[in-house]
Amino acid sequence: MAPDNRSCKQDRGVSALIWMLSILMCLMFLACAVVGVSFLRVMRTRNAARPTPTEAPSVAEATPAPTIETEPEITPEVVEPQTTPAPTPTPRAAAPHAGLSTQAPNEIQVFSTIPDVVETASKAVVGIIQYQRNNRNGRLEEYASGSGFIVSEDGVVLTNAHVVSGAEKVDVLFASGDKIEAQVLGMDVTTDVAVLKIEGSGYPTLPIGDSSKLRVGEYVIAIGNPLSAYELYGTVTFGIISATAREINIDGFVNTYLQTDAAINFG
Repeated sequence: MAPDNRSCKQDRGVSALIWMLSILMCLMFLACAVVGVSFLRVMRTRNAARPTPTEAPSVAEATPAPTIETEPEITPEVVEPQTTPAPTPTPRAAAPHAGLSTQAPNEIQVFSTIPDVVETASKAVVGIIQYQRNNRNGRLEEYASGSGFIVSEDGVVLTNAHVVSGAEKVDVLFASGDKIEAQVLGMDVTTDVAVLKIEGSGYPTLPIGDSSKLRVGEYVIAIGNPLSAYELYGTVTFGIISATAREINIDGFVNTYLQTDAAINFG
């Protein structure tokens, strides 16, 4: 009996279909295997990259809180009433040497010691009273007055020559009001200096300074009796040395003088 061609063709088609389905199933199995392996790898990678609970960022770090800008708080300024501090008593400084070139190291010390200098120096500053005879009645009368200072404990006094020039009698006046008659030892009209002598000893003195050591700008104090030895006795003025070598012609005599802006009035 001859085979049926249709049956053979159907068998061949079925066989081919089965092979194709088998191949497709194998391919699908392989594809699933590949996808599964890839999926496992991806999951492992994600798990490895995922932070542990201790390393997990906090909410504040992960999501920073928005900063709210606020206006600065204005605190009202309290103004305390100003009070004047009570003055601190300054201990009295020892009186410096009353020489002509005495100069404190700074201005504050100078001004704080001026009263001490004046108090010390004034003890040796005296008034000079000169008497001349009145031609009408022949009596000795006070004619002029000036200032002087004691330079030795035994009573040597320096004054100006013009203060005692023409005097028939000279008295030395003290701050207490006492007067002691003085003898004129000599005078130099050119330099306008006169030397007197009074009796006694233990008088307060002022040493004669060295004018060559003075500098322009140094402080000076003038103590004397301007206009009247009685009413204005012991007047004090203050200033600086304005120049140390001024050649000036006074009454035809040219001398070198110290210039000061301290007031030096007649007497």
